[in-house]
Order: sequence, then C-alpha cells, then structure tokens
Amino acid sequence: MERTTQQKTGQASHKVFVQQLYRDYQEICYQHRLTLPAVVIQLRPLASKWGEWNSATRCISLSEKLVEAHPWHVVVEILKHEMAHQVVQELWGHEENHGPYFQLACERLGMAAWARKASITQMDSGLDAIGESNPISPVVRRIQKLLQLSASSNSHEAAAALQKAKELSQSYQVEAQATSVHTEFHVRIINHRRRRMESFHTRLAAILVEHFHVETIFVSIFDPLSSSSVKAMEIVGTAHHVEIAEYVYWFLFQQLPSLWLQEASQSQLRHRMSFYLGVLQGFSEKLRKEQKISTIKEQSLLVISQEQTQRALACRFPRLRTQKTRSTISDAAAYRHGCKKGSDLQLRAGIQKKSTACGGFLTEGKR
Repeated sequence: MERTTQQKTGQASHKVFVQQLYRDYQEICYQHRLTLPAVVIQLRPLASKWGEWNSATRCISLSEKLVEAHPWHVVVEILKHEMAHQVVQELWGHEENHGPYFQLACERLGMAAWARKASITQMDSGLDAIGESNPISPVVRRIQKLLQLSASSNSHEAAAALQKAKELSQSYQVEAQATSVHTEFHVRIINHRRRRMESFHTRLAAILVEHFHVETIFVSIFDPLSSSSVKAMEIVGTAHHVEIAEYVYWFLFQQLPSLWLQEASQSQLRHRMSFYLGVLQGFSEKLRKEQKISTIKEQSLLVISQEQTQRALACRFPRLRTQKTRSTISDAAAYRHGCKKGSDLQLRAGIQKKSTACGGFLTEGKR
C-alpha cells in the first residue's frame, strides 16, 4: 500500500515536471525568436543519457534521475541541448550530431558552456550540483587555492590572498584578449528559493558587476520542491571571474546579518535594510579606493572583455531589457553605521551552496 502511494506521488510530480518543461520549451522559443514545430516532451528512466532527441518520433526525452537529482536550471540546460539538435535538423536541415551546426545552435540558444559538450552522460562527473564541467583550468585552480588562503585568521594575509586572486584573474583576461584566445563563458546560479528579492540583493549584484568583471541578471526559475516560481540571480562571465564573484557574493551575504546583530544591539538601530545598504555602499567605496591603476592598453582590453561578457548575457537573454531601480534609505542613522562597517570590512572566508539530501536541490551551507 505504501509503495503504491509513493508511486502515485512520483507520477504526480513527474506530471508537474513535464508541464513545466513544456512551459520552459515555449519560453526558450520566445526568448530566442525560434519558430519550431511542436514536440512531445517526456520523462523516462534513461540508462546512460541525461536526455535525447528522437527525430523520427519528434520527441525530447529527459532522464527521470535528472529532474530528481539536479537543480532545475541544470534541467533547462539539458533541455536546450536537445532543442539544439532539433534546431539543426528541423530548422536548418542538417543531420549532424555535434558538429559545427550544433555549436551554432548552442550559441543561438545561449547555452552554458558545460551544456555544449558533445556528450553529457550519467557517468560524466562534470555534471555536478551547479552544472559546471571538468576539467578545471590551472588558472581557476590557482584562484581557488588563493580563495582558500583568504580564510586565514591573519587579516593582512587574507586580504593579500584575495587581492592576488583578483590580479591573477584580471591579468589572465588581459592576456587572453591580447592573444585572441577564445573566451568561454560560464554561468552560476544564486538561488535562495524566494519569490522576491530584497533591495540589498540588487545592490550586491551591482557590486559584482562593477568590481569583479561579471554580468548579473535576476530571473524567474521553477522550484521543484514547492512546484512554484522563485527568483534567482545568474552570474555570467569567464570561469575565473565567476569563481571570485560567487565567493564574494556568499561572503557578503553571510556578513550582513552578522554585522547587523552586532551593531543593532550596540547602537539600538531599528532599520535592518538601511543598514545592509550602507554596508554594501561602504564596501563598494572601499573597493574603488583600493583599485589599482592599469595601463591604457590593459584598460582597453578589459573594456573589450566587459563588452564580450555583456554580449554573452544578451545571447542568453535576447529580449533582455534593463530597468533602473532605486533603493529607499528609510533610516539615515542605520545607513551611516552600515557605511562605516562596510568600509572596514575585509574579505575573508565566505559561504557557498551545497547539495543536500532532499533531492539534490541547492541550499546555502558553510564552507
């Protein structure tokens, strides 16, 4: 009896997932201005693949294990992978599997770098909780080690390690531009499983864009745990820039409530959001003062890199429209206290997401 109930529950969940996949399929077509013939989308217990496109039956099949064990943004990238095969065959009239036309289709669909691989099987260790792929480049590995050093109890050593990571990331990007090396863009998702984002999330995203050479966007994404839509933030950039930007995000996200508890009890402050915005403003001003002056050539190459990152974001979201937002400061005293705390803040060990036992969906966890 219990097993029958579990089977019915699983079937009901799969029905909801399939309905969402149809909605995602239509949204992808709309975003990228594609007119594709309607297809059948289904979930199946695939033995080795995460998904497949069958041109004979005109069916996209995704693995049941995929939707049960990975975040939804990973599911959507696999859906795009199979749609790319459909575009090549039905829109462009070619029969190739993963050749140049397939890569063009991936570009047209604005897919994440890891999802453009010729083969993504269930044995592929590169498909992890955030959908990034192996192998890790030596530069990214070096940056990761420096970020670990930034957890040092010695504040000067920690700050020096993070500054070195930023310099390494920037110099690598300048070198890549100077030598015309192909730039591969990566995507990270920050998902708090909330239906709305608070104003400090927007300010935090702006800090990443201004100081850490990435682009950010807030998107609606399906949450399988609640079967509803939630807001999430995408970070788009090169692998090394994304690595640092995500680290900084989780560090600041952890520091804000900690600083608030300390300051509110000491200074009798009442408006948490004004304090948060002050901290982020003070921290951003601190970064501006610490920024090293680059040569004209380096500045030019970094501008080119920024333009490429913006184009990568536009490729993912062709119908993207920018909208300016203004944060209201309700408590000037709390804001001033926050600015002071932010200007004194030293980047140290942050927190990052980790998968949990509840279906592999991501929540926040400590490093």
